[in-house]
Amino acid sequence: MDKAVLVELLKITHTMRFKPLLILGFALATSFSNINAQRNYDIGIFFGLSHYMGDLQRYQFEILEVNRGEGIYGRYNFSNLLSFKAQLYHGVISGSDSNFKYDKGILDRNLSFRSNVYEASFQWELSVLRLGAKRRHWNKYLQKYLVTSYVFGGVGGFYFNPKAKYGEEWYELQPLGTEGQGMPGHRGKYNRLQVCVPFGFGIKINPVERATIGLEFGFRKTFTDYLDDVSTVYPNLEALSERDPMAAALSWRGQEISNDPATNPAGTNRGSVKYKDMYFFGGVTIGYYLAK
Repeated sequence: MDKAVLVELLKITHTMRFKPLLILGFALATSFSNINAQRNYDIGIFFGLSHYMGDLQRYQFEILEVNRGEGIYGRYNFSNLLSFKAQLYHGVISGSDSNFKYDKGILDRNLSFRSNVYEASFQWELSVLRLGAKRRHWNKYLQKYLVTSYVFGGVGGFYFNPKAKYGEEWYELQPLGTEGQGMPGHRGKYNRLQVCVPFGFGIKINPVERATIGLEFGFRKTFTDYLDDVSTVYPNLEALSERDPMAAALSWRGQEISNDPATNPAGTNRGSVKYKDMYFFGGVTIGYYLAK
């Protein structure tokens, strides 16, 4: 570029009209310089608890059904504010009508389940403050802090396999078709591999240069109502029993309370299709930066 032209351009950028653009460009350049100098990759572990909300939990927090959760993750930090994370989590979810002693209708239903959940997901994280060793900066938006909060959201897939205990044995419920799945006039059996939408919030601190410690609380919206194997209405138990007596025994368990084996609640509500099931992970994260 001709030297005279360059001089004229510099003069223009110093006019009042272009000063905001110059300041913005300088701030962006400083920001990206800061990004390149920061710690881009970190890996970590999660340990805490898992919980579930559905027909056997009634969308409340039931302390008796809190189970363990654990996982690993890897994260790429585009900046101190924006990150992309891939993670593998495992948890246990469970529910039981026996927890609802104040509701005789639910208590008499007498259903229960337990399931492992294996999840793989990808999430975006957006922090409120830039995490790092606290230092002053001429631009307050580029200051770093030892503590920050963040929100996250993404998409994932998970596998579940609800089981119920009968006597001393645990039985997989999906193959049994406890709501008549697979029988004439009924829908097919639900898929145990499903999509989820993770979302939630957390807080992170940077106590030492290469490590972070945090608390994270995340919900998983699902598109299935069968985490607990309960959704619609009771099938004809006589027909179900002809196909598989154990399926009938685990479909209607009220006879274990009433001692009336002749009851056939065909067509009455076994669950509710109004809301899909959800599950939850909450706990501690410990991360380690791999590079600067």
